[in-house]
Amino acid sequence: MYNRSLTYKKNRYLWFLLFLTVLLVAVLLAVNPLAVAEETSPELETITITAQKRQQTLQEVPVAVSNFWGEELGRFRVFDALGLTHLTPGFSAGEFNVGQPQFFIRGIGSNEDGAGGDNAVVVNADGVPVGRAAGSLFDFYDLERIEVLRGPQGSLYGKNATGGVINVISALPEEESDKDVQLALGNDGILVLNGYWGAAFDDDGQYLGSLSLFHRERDGVVNSGYGPEQSDIHDSGIKGQVYLPHSPYHWRLIGEYSWLRREGAGRHAVAGAIGAAIEQVSLKAAHSPYYNLSGYNGFQNRDTYALTLQFEKTLSWGELHGVSGYRKTDMASSIDQQGLSEQEGLLAAVFGRPVAGTNDVREKSWQFSQELRLSLERESWFFLAGLFYFHEDIERLETFNFNPDSFSFQDNITNSFALFSETTFSVSKALSLTVGGRFSRDEKHIHQSSIPGLLIINTQYREKAEKSWGKFTPRMIIDYWPNPDLHTYFSVATGYKSGGFQGQAPNAVAARTPFNEESVLAYELGLKWHSPGGDARLYAAFFHMAYDDLQVLQLVDDPNDANDIGVIVTENAADAISKGLELEWQLTLADNWQLRGNYSYLDASFEEFTSTQGNFADNRLRNSPKHAAALSFTYQRMLGSGAELNISYSHSYSGIRYQDPANIKVSALPAFDLANLDVSYHEPGSRWILGFWIDNIWDESYFIHGFPTLGGGILTPAPDRNAGFSIRYQF
Repeated sequence: MYNRSLTYKKNRYLWFLLFLTVLLVAVLLAVNPLAVAEETSPELETITITAQKRQQTLQEVPVAVSNFWGEELGRFRVFDALGLTHLTPGFSAGEFNVGQPQFFIRGIGSNEDGAGGDNAVVVNADGVPVGRAAGSLFDFYDLERIEVLRGPQGSLYGKNATGGVINVISALPEEESDKDVQLALGNDGILVLNGYWGAAFDDDGQYLGSLSLFHRERDGVVNSGYGPEQSDIHDSGIKGQVYLPHSPYHWRLIGEYSWLRREGAGRHAVAGAIGAAIEQVSLKAAHSPYYNLSGYNGFQNRDTYALTLQFEKTLSWGELHGVSGYRKTDMASSIDQQGLSEQEGLLAAVFGRPVAGTNDVREKSWQFSQELRLSLERESWFFLAGLFYFHEDIERLETFNFNPDSFSFQDNITNSFALFSETTFSVSKALSLTVGGRFSRDEKHIHQSSIPGLLIINTQYREKAEKSWGKFTPRMIIDYWPNPDLHTYFSVATGYKSGGFQGQAPNAVAARTPFNEESVLAYELGLKWHSPGGDARLYAAFFHMAYDDLQVLQLVDDPNDANDIGVIVTENAADAISKGLELEWQLTLADNWQLRGNYSYLDASFEEFTSTQGNFADNRLRNSPKHAAALSFTYQRMLGSGAELNISYSHSYSGIRYQDPANIKVSALPAFDLANLDVSYHEPGSRWILGFWIDNIWDESYFIHGFPTLGGGILTPAPDRNAGFSIRYQF
C-alpha cells in the first residue's frame, strides 16, 4: 500500500541476512558449544518464573512462555503490551481505541467490546485477571518482569485463556533504600518521566515500602488539515506498595491509580467510497497515513483504580497462597471514525446527509476477584489445588452519531466460580507426568435497550436476558529430560471461553440471544535446550490447536441499511485450526555481546465458517501473520576510563495481518519491519546515567488497527520515527 524507500529496502534485506546468520550461529552452537570461546563466555542468567503458579526456572516450565525483565523493557523501548508484539513470537496486538485493545496469540483473540463479551487473551496484573478490555492496556512501570504464555491455559488460569495469558508482575520492595528519577525527551513533544522511592520503614526490615510515579506525553501521530492532532498520549500513574517479608503470611499490598487524557484516535481512509471522496479534495490526505481531513479533536479518557492484596503462608506440610483484587475503570471516548470533516461536505456526499460521523462510548466497570491456592511438594511429587471467584459489574453507553444517532445501553453482571487442581509425578529422574483440570461456571445477567438511528442499530428494544455456561478443562503433560541440558515435553491441553451477549445489538432478537462458548483442544511438542556452559539457549514449540464455536465479531450486511454500512454481529464459527512453529534463542558472546531472537510460522485459518457474508473456509484468522521474526542485541563495554557503555538494538518483522474473516486486503495491516535503538553511558562513581534513543529507526509506515467499510478500509497508523535523549539520576 505504501512504498518503502530504496534505502529502507536495502536495510530490510540486510536484516534478513543478519537474521539467517544468527540462526545459523545458534544451530552451530547446538552442535558445538565450543564455537564460543569457553574462557570468556559468561553464563546466561537463570530465570525463575511463576507461570505455572509455582516457582520454576524458565527451562523447567513445560509451556511456550516468553519472559521479559523490567530493565529489558526499558532498553527495548516497550511501554505497554503493544510493544511486546515486537519481541514475542506468535503475539499480535492492536488498538481500536484505549477502551478496545486487541490481543491475539497464535491467531486467537477478540475484538468484542460489548458489556456481555470477553477477551480470549487474559491479562493478569499481579495475579488479578483484568476482566474488561478497557482496563487491560496500561503503561508498564515499576515492574519485575512480564510473562507471555502462548496457547490455552484452561487448567490453571480458567475461562477466557483460550489464546494465552500475559502476566504483569510488579517489582517487590527491597530492604535497601533506593531512589531514582528518569527523564526522556524527544521530538514530537515526547516526554517520559519516572520516579521511584523504596525503603524499609523500620531498622529491622519488617516493613518495606515503595512509591513509583509515571508520566508519558507525545504529540498526535495524525495531523488534520483543519488543525486537530489525533492519537496523542498523555498518560500518568502512581503505584504504592507495602510488603511484610518477615510476617507469617508475607503480606503484600499494592495500590495503583492511573489516568489517561488523550485526543481521539487518528483514522486514515483507504479506497472505497470514503477514500474516493477524500481523494477528490486532498491527495495528501488520501495517500499519507499521518494526515487526514478531520475537524474534530475527539477524546479518549480513562481512570483506573486497583488494589491487590497477596499473602503466602508456609505450613509444616505445604504452602497457602492468596490473591484478592479490586479494580475499577471509568472510560469515555469520542472518535471521528472516518477521519473526515463536514467542512468539505464529504460526509454528506458519502452518507447522503450531513452527519457527525463520530462514535462515543461511556463505560464504567468494577470487579472483585479472589483466588486461594494450596500446594504441596515432595521429592517426587507436587500437588496444587485452588478456588477462584470473580464478580464484574459493567455499565456501557455507546452512540453512533450519524443523524439520526443510534444509542446502545448495556448493563451486565458476571459471576464466575472455579475449582482447579494439578499434580506432577516423577516416574524417574528423567520422566514425569502432570495431570490436572479446572471446572468453571460463569453466569451473565444483561439488560439492553436502544434508540435506533441511521446506522448499526435499526430497531428500538428493551431486553433482559441471562445465561450460564460451565466446562471442565483438563490438561496432561509428559516431561522428559534426555540429559540435564535438554528438556522435552508433550502436552494435551484444553481451554474454554464463556459465551456472552451481543454488544451494540441491532435488534431485540440479537440483544436477547446469547452466543455460545468457544473451546479448544491443543497439542504441543516442545524442547528447551541450554548449552553445557550456560551461554546459549534454544527453545522450540510445535503446536496444533483445534477450536470449536470460535467467537467472531464482524460487520455484516443489513438489508434495511440504505447506506450499506451494515450491523455488528458476533457469531460462532464452526471450526478453526491454528498450527505452527515458534523458536526462541538467546546467546552470549564473550563478555560484551548478548543476542536474542525469535521466529514464528503460523497457519491459522477457519476450517468451516459459513457466515451471512459468505463462506470463509480456509481464510486466515485475524491478526495471524504467517511469518514473524525478531532479533535484538545488547552490547556492554567497560571503557578505559572505567565508564560503562550499553547499546541495545531490536529489529522485528511481521507479515500481513488481516482484520476481518473475509480477508479483505485493503483493510489489512501490511507487512512491516520495525527497529529501535537505545544507548546509555555511565561514569564510575557517578549518580548520573545519560542516554540516547531512536524509535522506528527506518521511519517505517505501519498500522495498529484496521476495519473494512463501504468497499474500503479505515486504518490507524502507528508513530513514525522519533529520537531523543534520556537522563537518570540515582540518589
